[in-house]
Amino acid sequence: MNYNLSIRDIEYVLAVYNEKSFTAAAAKLYISQPSLSQAVKKIEDNLGYIIFQRTRKGVKLSEEGECFIKACMHIKKSLRDYDNEINDLKTLHSGHISIGMPFYLGEHVMPPVLAAFRRKYPDVEISLMERHSQQLEACLVQGEIDIALMPLPLDDNSLDYIPLKTSELMVVMSGSDPYRKFVQKDSDGNEFIDLRDLSGAPIITGLPGQRIRKGVDMLFSRLGITLNIAIASRSIRTIIRLASIGMGIALTPDMYIHDDDAFNDDMYVCRIKEGQSLPWIFAAAYAQNDYLSNAAQQFLSTMIEVVPQIEQA
Repeated sequence: MNYNLSIRDIEYVLAVYNEKSFTAAAAKLYISQPSLSQAVKKIEDNLGYIIFQRTRKGVKLSEEGECFIKACMHIKKSLRDYDNEINDLKTLHSGHISIGMPFYLGEHVMPPVLAAFRRKYPDVEISLMERHSQQLEACLVQGEIDIALMPLPLDDNSLDYIPLKTSELMVVMSGSDPYRKFVQKDSDGNEFIDLRDLSGAPIITGLPGQRIRKGVDMLFSRLGITLNIAIASRSIRTIIRLASIGMGIALTPDMYIHDDDAFNDDMYVCRIKEGQSLPWIFAAAYAQNDYLSNAAQQFLSTMIEVVPQIEQA
């Protein structure tokens, strides 16, 4: 068994593991698929066992491969911690941090945070990665990013977080949607809808792996009502706009709702009946056992200071 591995070898194997496909991994690495397959085959020959089992549906790990992937992740995280510690020995005003965020949440929250951080630490290099929440957790665990801005709850117990801001889930539909007849008013005249009245209604929501999809699934499941997903989209803005023109009903945090998200003036928004909704909390997440550089700690402090002051959309 030969453990003479390069960092490039580790990157190749982790890319195939993350993408679950040699073709997708090769595209991400900007090399040809045959070259990547040949490189991984050489690694497997040196190790004396198969890392990936090739199937018609893609690749999956062998038992030995699972152990090898864990070792590769550990090596990569150790190297990243080493780089962070060396940068800290130099000065706080240099270094590099990598921040992950969901697509639309990052668009709404990250600009003021970056602006505030840049004013204090103009020489710190910042990389941004946009992924859905499930992918961001994997990136934190693998040490690809230092901090992730993402909605709760987290699935991985090895991650820690600091809550930053709470939003409220709202119902969005067209003003002429037939389900608007179920809207009620409380004693103060505020409009709301009982989610049980939306059983079987066409729902527009996110893709599997996104927290908005998980939240909607949890709400309907908890109430024991039928969830009929009519359209799924990665884009929160697309979800809201489709609901505003009568393509279905969306549930989305109020901080995401802009007046200009509607294609016309017919967009209708109301609250969910008290006691039925879930708080939409987003937080700064990080790996518990990773070394968090001084620059990353200061970025975290900037998020804690700036994010609660960001006004609703």
